[in-house]
Amino acid sequence: MGANGGQNGTGVGEGWYSYNLGGWHLISLNIECSTQPGGCSDTGAWLGAELAWLKKDLEENHSSCTLAYWHQPLYSADDSVTPEGTTALAFWKLLYEADADLILNGHDHLYARYRPLDASGKYDPRHGIREFIVGTGGETLDTVVASTAAGSDAGAIFNAANLEASSGNWWGVMALTLDPNGYRWKFEPTLELPGATGQFSDSGAAACHGANNHW
Repeated sequence: MGANGGQNGTGVGEGWYSYNLGGWHLISLNIECSTQPGGCSDTGAWLGAELAWLKKDLEENHSSCTLAYWHQPLYSADDSVTPEGTTALAFWKLLYEADADLILNGHDHLYARYRPLDASGKYDPRHGIREFIVGTGGETLDTVVASTAAGSDAGAIFNAANLEASSGNWWGVMALTLDPNGYRWKFEPTLELPGATGQFSDSGAAACHGANNHW
């Protein structure tokens, strides 16, 4: 894992570590905090150590592009944010300050691509982080909640404003290509939810924020 395998030699066994791949810096984070010492508190022993490690790791990162991944999303396309997902705001704050580019999550059994956002969920086309949720590997699919109808809750309205593409009707896989200064994605459906109609796919490309933002 290199020098950033874990703060003071620890972390890998706890589920957080980082490594470089070409021009990319990839960070694995562990948000399963509820059963750990100190729980999901930012100042708890376990999560506090992970956040201290992440801050140090990002400060030492000089890559052109940065990607982080963990389980439960902060922004949930099926509008079912978990306590662990809420805790992930602490990850987002550090990643946004460091001009990270991508966040990959699962947990929601659907496919979703958000537009670039800051840590408070506001659209930021210049420095925002794009979140993908890819949970279409075989479990029962969830419904994408994105309605602006009267009576919709705040999560549904947020999703409606910020989801660029989403579907809870297809199992499938996403190919993510990490280019030297950007990335390309392509979601390929494999099996449709019984009773659903229509077709769905999603593909595109985007540039990273750039190496100068990481020095």
